[in-house]
Amino acid sequence: MMRPWKALISAEKEPLLIGVSGGADSMALAYLASRWTDVFAIIVDHALRKESMEEAALTASRLLQLGIKNRIVRMDPLLYPKGVGKQERARFARFEVFHHLAKELKAGVIALAHHQGDQDETVYMRWKGESRKFGLTGIEPLMSRGGFLVLHPLLTVPKARLCKTLSEKGIEWCEDPSNQSRSYERVRVRQDISPLKRQQSRCLAQLAKCNVIFDRYILLETWQKYFRWHEEAGWVEISDLFFSNVPSRIAILLLRYVIQLITAGQHKPSFKSTASLYLARSGTLGGVQLKRKTKHFLNSSYSFFMVREVRDLPILPLSSLYSKNYEQSHLWAGTWSWTGNVLEAIDLEVRPLAELKRKIRQKKLPFEVAKTMPSLWEKDKFLGCPLLEGLPEDFIKQPFKWEGRDFLELIGLRK
Repeated sequence: MMRPWKALISAEKEPLLIGVSGGADSMALAYLASRWTDVFAIIVDHALRKESMEEAALTASRLLQLGIKNRIVRMDPLLYPKGVGKQERARFARFEVFHHLAKELKAGVIALAHHQGDQDETVYMRWKGESRKFGLTGIEPLMSRGGFLVLHPLLTVPKARLCKTLSEKGIEWCEDPSNQSRSYERVRVRQDISPLKRQQSRCLAQLAKCNVIFDRYILLETWQKYFRWHEEAGWVEISDLFFSNVPSRIAILLLRYVIQLITAGQHKPSFKSTASLYLARSGTLGGVQLKRKTKHFLNSSYSFFMVREVRDLPILPLSSLYSKNYEQSHLWAGTWSWTGNVLEAIDLEVRPLAELKRKIRQKKLPFEVAKTMPSLWEKDKFLGCPLLEGLPEDFIKQPFKWEGRDFLELIGLRK
């Protein structure tokens, strides 16, 4: 089950990171991978149950008995991002941990233990939710995220086989009672889905994968032909011809990915809401605005642009961009990092440049884009921003760097 990925892992000089919850799936993955490569396990204690600390310590001990180095990271649920469900918040925090430990350990790959049953349930839930064919491909076996690869090597392996492997080797695991709670949709699906529905989900996923291959290359060709991406600042220009020459289904699908690219979001807006934006040729959706350029900027065939919506941007202490709180993103607005030194002044804040309350009239940068740039402030004093082409040269340069997602990664063409 691990053999197809052996060449990928062997090419890495640093250990393979594995997310381990203590359950049978992740314990089996850690054991199997440790037989042929150097492994480092990350145990994330979400502190959502009173028993979680004890279970994390027990899991760490069991891993050490298998010769697997590990680290426990205990979270503070009070610091989780607001406005999303408990499982989504925990997932966000978990990937923050993976991101920072991957950097610290200079690891390029992290493996997660989603198995065949998880894949069946994911596809079934997406089908019930009227997901389109890109969503129906299910969990990707290999994907790029935040500068490292996320590997799911067990997607074709039944959970029963993993449990049997552990039992035969005398390896114990923990049972999370929340995995039996019907308050969660996935648990209800897991308990209720029939063997026939599971088999149908696998067939549906295979069919969807065949169908999306062609679409992915159509999306790439359309992106390269009609869009001009400004990666240094996270905004995009759109050719007039995009709206007249591209079939509406492809155009709407591409706009969904562009919105996700600009915000570095985990989810794309719905096809229906994106279709409304496409037909209107202007408006806001998912924290992104689509606008026609003013006459001042109509110097090419790229008459439209898309950029973050200012009101969607936060005001944060600079210290939050290099703190040790894994529960929160270390990127301003999910896309901008601070690459400078740690500054001790407690009053330093990162705000959108719109806070400057000054018109920035430059030929190469629309005002709406300039307003979304991060800027450094000490109380009411403006201390500077990234010096991008089109911003006033008298601004003080501050070491912000755009670190959003990659378009090829989003559409599944970069692994």
